[in-house]
Amino acid sequence: MSRGHHDSSTATWTPPRRFDGFELERPLGTGGMGIVYLARDTRLMRPVALKVVAHPERDHHALTRFAIESQALARVQHPNVVAVYRAGVVDHRPYLAQELLVGHRLDEIARPSSWRLVLRWSRDLARAVAATHAHGVIHRDIKPANIMLVAGWRLKLFDFGLAYLLDAPGDTAQAPPTRASYDGIPGTPLYLAPELWEGRPPTVRSDAYAIGLVMYEALAGELPHAHLRGAALAEAARREDLPGLLLARPDVPHAIAELVDRLVARDPAHRPASVAEVRDALDAVDETQVHTDRAWSLDDDLDAMARGALDQRPTETISELETPVPESPSLTRPGRALAVRRAGG
Repeated sequence: MSRGHHDSSTATWTPPRRFDGFELERPLGTGGMGIVYLARDTRLMRPVALKVVAHPERDHHALTRFAIESQALARVQHPNVVAVYRAGVVDHRPYLAQELLVGHRLDEIARPSSWRLVLRWSRDLARAVAATHAHGVIHRDIKPANIMLVAGWRLKLFDFGLAYLLDAPGDTAQAPPTRASYDGIPGTPLYLAPELWEGRPPTVRSDAYAIGLVMYEALAGELPHAHLRGAALAEAARREDLPGLLLARPDVPHAIAELVDRLVARDPAHRPASVAEVRDALDAVDETQVHTDRAWSLDDDLDAMARGALDQRPTETISELETPVPESPSLTRPGRALAVRRAGG
């Protein structure tokens, strides 16, 4: 068995360059408890993003979360969800080999966006989340930084590090905290549903709420509570309704605006009962029948994005990793290569 290098003087560990049919090329970045590498699958001759837990002895809870992430991705095989290729162990440390995504994250695209463009990618997002729910998985961290537009402007949902398995609700690694511990609630605070701030478990409707916020933000330009933090954000989410979308974007078709307003309802009972329902509602919108004072094509919006919204430098990086590693010019390609939010899940 190949063993990695351990330097006791610095308490660092690096995996062997070759193991289990993978060949490491370089680190893409580091996170709370691990590293993501650009690697090559030498059997299938394809690039992969290889996520390794570097210090499993330090955090057994994180190890459990890593296992849940692996199980969640293995359950969901869908063209709009990042693919997992293999899970294994190297030198007593778990790893996960995933599809290497190249494109642009949704949070890199200028806002407000064309409603037609938002309609296109939100259909893909709804398909991804509906498929995830159909396999008993709640994503629990839907946000622009975990959504990527790849070749052909298809959407990919990734980072299942906080996934919640509906058939394992008693797992302590999945348990929501009490309302008093706002800082410990799994997820990204700005995109948390009001009921999650109260310590209730995640549901398909809390994921639906996050979809609504992502769409609202893309269409309106920003979320009304974006400037708030901590308890102030929690109280605003629990007590204040978002302004109707049409107030910010009167050009958005009523069918889309009404759906977004339902998705961001504070009361879960007032949201769509399933994301499959959201998917069907988005598919039913016929943008060609909506009045516009000029001819339009999707290329118009993509051209505008390319001119003013996207970083066109060839880069290869990982989203929101705590310590990104400088790129190697020989390995860069157009767009951004993206695998997971952070190596620690």
